[in-house]
Amino acid sequence: MFSDFRLDSMTGDFGAEVRLAYYFDGKNVIPVTGGSISGSMSTMRTTMRRTKETAMVSRSVCPIAVMLQGAIIAGARY
Repeated sequence: MFSDFRLDSMTGDFGAEVRLAYYFDGKNVIPVTGGSISGSMSTMRTTMRRTKETAMVSRSVCPIAVMLQGAIIAGARY
């Protein structure tokens, strides 16, 4: 979950504060709180994975989870 999510519609760059997320190191799933996540949707969209399950969020139908490869995560607590 993010407290705020900002997306630059021109460049695809995004940033958000992490409230609750899960980090998968290839072996273990680790809950993460605090910190921030940032990256570029234009470079990550080819490797992004979305769940088939969706939910209505702010008048938009969105996947309930997304896996982002190459995102920058800073200041997170494990």
